[in-house]
Amino acid sequence: MCPYNEKESWFIVSMWHGLPFQLTTIYHELLHLQFLYYYEDYLKEKGLKKKQIEDLKESLTFLLNEPEFEEVILVKDKGYPSHQLLRKKLRKVWQREKNFRKFLDKAIKIIKKEKII
Repeated sequence: MCPYNEKESWFIVSMWHGLPFQLTTIYHELLHLQFLYYYEDYLKEKGLKKKQIEDLKESLTFLLNEPEFEEVILVKDKGYPSHQLLRKKLRKVWQREKNFRKFLDKAIKIIKKEKII
């Protein structure tokens, strides 16, 4: 919905939506940029393909709906329909494992093991 450029670290926010939606969009896009900046090489080292990294990146925005972000998120992040099952599975793992690196390793296993998208 809102394009971004990972290499130049910019994104666009829709002027057609209200401020609460725009703020959620900003958090959503910042999460993408930060995730790729810090973890893309790690994911490649772990054997994930480009499509798997994209699916994980998009699915991870479920985190914005978690209690850790409740004070800043005004509109729930819904994600794309094709990622709903993965978001649900990742959320269950996150609720048990709040250490992001350990969570990420488990998420990698889920993506490698299952054809859920």
